[in-house]
Amino acid sequence: MTTNIGTKGVRAVILALLFWGSDGNLSASDRVTINIRQSDDAIRRQLLELTRPGTPIEKVYEFLQFRLHRDSPVAGWPPKIPGQRFGDFIYTELGHYFEFSSRSYFMFPTVVQAFWYFDQHNKLREIRVRRFVRGW
Repeated sequence: MTTNIGTKGVRAVILALLFWGSDGNLSASDRVTINIRQSDDAIRRQLLELTRPGTPIEKVYEFLQFRLHRDSPVAGWPPKIPGQRFGDFIYTELGHYFEFSSRSYFMFPTVVQAFWYFDQHNKLREIRVRRFVRGW
């Protein structure tokens, strides 16, 4: 059984969606996408501009969780037990790409990861970028 909601119903749905989408949630334009084909050092510099040294781990996590375009969940934060210091870094996969290699018959993705390291006060100390080829 189908129901025709009419023009007024369609307008109400559209208005509800517009209001729902504008309640402070981030739009696609607010998300940061890193060009993962640039050098590790260029990626690191860009990430350091977005999350500066001294930034509290909670703010870095919030940025990674809600603003950074990434391929995997953020790992290493928050700790399972409140108040517990979990570790000295959190990380995520920024993305992956494929490159043809004459050494292989198969194309495996090159994965780019970023690690945010923190001091004993949970303040950002440094960022490291690494890439590897994911195979079988």
